[in-house]
Amino acid sequence: MKFNERHPSKYVQAADLKPGGVTVVLDRVAMEPVGQDKKVKPVLYFQNASKAMVLNSTNDEEIGKLFGDDDREWRGEKIVLYPTTTTFGGKTVPCIRVRPVDGDRTYEPPKPAPAKARAKAKPAPEAEEPPVNEDGDPGPQPDVDRDWNDEIPF
Repeated sequence: MKFNERHPSKYVQAADLKPGGVTVVLDRVAMEPVGQDKKVKPVLYFQNASKAMVLNSTNDEEIGKLFGDDDREWRGEKIVLYPTTTTFGGKTVPCIRVRPVDGDRTYEPPKPAPAKARAKAKPAPEAEEPPVNEDGDPGPQPDVDRDWNDEIPF
């Protein structure tokens, strides 16, 4: 039996995560008393996981860069939680970090191309029609939202 099975927590811990991370869907942030000292901290809840995450300032700032400062706007957005380590009190300890689903470390809105470049840009080619069988059925379609169905281990 693993440590986190012997000592269950209502909050996700680094040991709960797969090495490559898991995709979660954000639900809400609530201010709650946490830990033995019952200090009030932000707690992030997910739509597709049973455990919540105490939201430290590093992860709060990273999510804010992705989706804006107002956590009420985060509902339905997806991020990846992944385990790593950090230094705390002079020791290396496990921690959880967040990243965008697409793998970029930070989000920067796309910059518009200069007017000169836009004028020279070629129009995008028209999309080809998907092949169909004699019944007019396109056949199996790719699972375009696979990351939504990640198995959440917590």
